[in-house]
Amino acid sequence: MTVLIIDRDLGFADKVRDVLKVSNPGQEVEVSRGDLPFDDIQAIEDGKYKVVVVGEPANSCDPNNRDLPGSSHAVEWIEALRFGGVWKGGDSSKKIGIKEKTKAQQPIVYIHKYLYTDQRYYPDTFPMPVLTRQRSAYNPGKLQKFVTKWYKSLGASSVCLQPLDTNAMQIAMNDAINYKIIVRATGLD
Repeated sequence: MTVLIIDRDLGFADKVRDVLKVSNPGQEVEVSRGDLPFDDIQAIEDGKYKVVVVGEPANSCDPNNRDLPGSSHAVEWIEALRFGGVWKGGDSSKKIGIKEKTKAQQPIVYIHKYLYTDQRYYPDTFPMPVLTRQRSAYNPGKLQKFVTKWYKSLGASSVCLQPLDTNAMQIAMNDAINYKIIVRATGLD
């Protein structure tokens, strides 16, 4: 099974690859910046990668959002890989069709590389009142649960808020890979 890690910081992506080699041995792991012309998306569509780990991609399909932080690009990547769409590659004539996929068909792991209580590293669409109330209404445990549920609602199969922690990454990867088995075992089909 081949895993693709997408993060604009290749040094960070290499660290996550090293963690994955320890936490989930036997997998081939490749890294990418998630940059134009989006050849990685075509490779995902062609079935080269069985699991996609999304951090902070360098770019996304919307040319108006090219200057947004990578966290906003992550949202677009997750939603596109889960719900489908058409992305333009390097030139305007190249179009990449992305098919809608279930969590069992395309496991997606979102990794958050910053402290999850720091609101500067969330996308523009994240509900900020949750973060600003964190000291009173949302203790770190509740905030962590909310962030996980929010990214899963976008289409991520699992979320890892500490991707350099071997145990946390192993749990997130195994949850994503075994999604079909977990759902069947709990009777949530």
